[in-house]
Amino acid sequence: MRYVILRDDKEVPAEIVEQSRGYRITLGDKSYDVDSVRVVGNLYSLAVSGKSYEATVHKSAPDEFRVHLYDGMRVVTLLTPLDLALRGKRASSGASHGSVRAPMPGRVVKVLVKEGDAIEKGTGLVVVEAMKMQNELCAAISGTVKAVKVSEGDSVERNAELVVIE
Repeated sequence: MRYVILRDDKEVPAEIVEQSRGYRITLGDKSYDVDSVRVVGNLYSLAVSGKSYEATVHKSAPDEFRVHLYDGMRVVTLLTPLDLALRGKRASSGASHGSVRAPMPGRVVKVLVKEGDAIEKGTGLVVVEAMKMQNELCAAISGTVKAVKVSEGDSVERNAELVVIE
């Protein structure tokens, strides 16, 4: 399963694959073989690439964990790519003034509207594929499509303006 880890204001792509003995975890460009055994309660015994660790994990919010290791506590937010995109969309919706922007880098799979279309709040505008997941971006306001700034197949960067609504 693919995730994005938010820690110390950084986004780290992560992939967790269950194996016959534990997990294969890829963080950024580094991979680790991890065996995990729950000892009791929230205490886990971990073997990471041949080294042993103990960790206590407390879920402090639906997507947030407090991980206690030998060298201190870390707050880790674990999001799916869609959760991250929606989080970015919510954070930017008030500042966009009718612009729909790409929440993360990706590829435009489908454009659902054209210039001049009258739309309602919640209308699907563009489908963007990011990290092998397709996300339909919807209008935050009702209005008329003033401009469509992308075409199917275009690659887009995070925060690229896709559709303008007036």
